[in-house]
Amino acid sequence: MFRWSINLLAFGVFQASLASPWPEPLRITSVVVEDAALPASVAQKTKEGLETFLQSSPSYSLLKTSEAERRLGTSPDRLSAQCAADSRCWSRACERLGVDLIIHLEVGFSGSREQAFIRLHQPDSRATPSLHQYLLPRGGGAPLEGLETILHTPGSLRIALENGSTHLRVDGQSRLLSPSHFARIQNLAPGNHEIVVEGLGLPQRTEVIKILPGGSHEIPLPTRNLSEIKPENKWWGAWAGGALLLGGSIAILSGTGHSGSAWR
Repeated sequence: MFRWSINLLAFGVFQASLASPWPEPLRITSVVVEDAALPASVAQKTKEGLETFLQSSPSYSLLKTSEAERRLGTSPDRLSAQCAADSRCWSRACERLGVDLIIHLEVGFSGSREQAFIRLHQPDSRATPSLHQYLLPRGGGAPLEGLETILHTPGSLRIALENGSTHLRVDGQSRLLSPSHFARIQNLAPGNHEIVVEGLGLPQRTEVIKILPGGSHEIPLPTRNLSEIKPENKWWGAWAGGALLLGGSIAILSGTGHSGSAWR
């Protein structure tokens, strides 16, 4: 499992909700197209290896080919010819399929070796998918190292904080916040994450954030009505008192971009 780092106060004992359902996996389906010059078995082994990889990944929930065919009214593999390089077409396909990502894998040649050409498509048509190339095992099969790099690259999150924010909970794990204008979380595994910010005199903020492979996300300050905000009652003093009650060694991080302590 990926570790993620955060600009927070590090203290010895962490609180974790063992029953937390977070993070939720991303929904994904596959499109595999083979070069006509290749034996059909190469594409079949590659498709089977890809699906096995996705089914075993905690970051993804694989939409089966039969269900994808039902939703599209045709084989999802035909999307390669239908959409080509049209990002809006791929975006609409994601929406019809109800998925967060389509992994588009074309099997071809690189010299005398079979090779995979891979792109990731998402519902946001403004995103331009990068092309990744990896050699396949001889005779076909999934390019495991390439898939690991493409699909499991962690993302990051930057959260704007209101004055008085004292605790941040991510996927059920809670930490005491240092006084700062923001908190940064790094090395977040792809998936949907629950973010909760709590503070003195502040309504609880709860956000569900989708982290795509290698993606970054920012959560701005919420818009508050004056009636929602209670007096802060010198929150810095209350924060310091809470820190002292924790005891042990506490490292205070300013939230200015320095790397934080690692969470598991």
